[in-house]
Amino acid sequence: MHSAITNLAAFARNRFTGGIGAALATDPATGALRIVKVLAGSPAEMAGLRDGDHILQVDGVATSGRTLAQNVESIRGFAAGSVTLTVHRAGSTNLQCVIHRSSWMGLGVPR
Repeated sequence: MHSAITNLAAFARNRFTGGIGAALATDPATGALRIVKVLAGSPAEMAGLRDGDHILQVDGVATSGRTLAQNVESIRGFAAGSVTLTVHRAGSTNLQCVIHRSSWMGLGVPR
């Protein structure tokens, strides 16, 4: 509770901002947004995402031609909100997933 009084912005960010629980990178060969690691128990894992999947779109916006930071910020947001990802998995057709974000604290991510 002390942090809510002394640093309101950090308190709100830690409790109300979140993500899907996946580490992302730009694939050097293709420039595509790639999932490097899915955290156990995360919204990404519950949605069936896997290490190595490529994210083609975030909420209907193509990830190609955007920086890693721009794509990550598109995925992050209000912890109670959701994000729609179009994902390509090797040997599969494209998948569309609606993922409900979790707070940083819920993901076990220190902020």
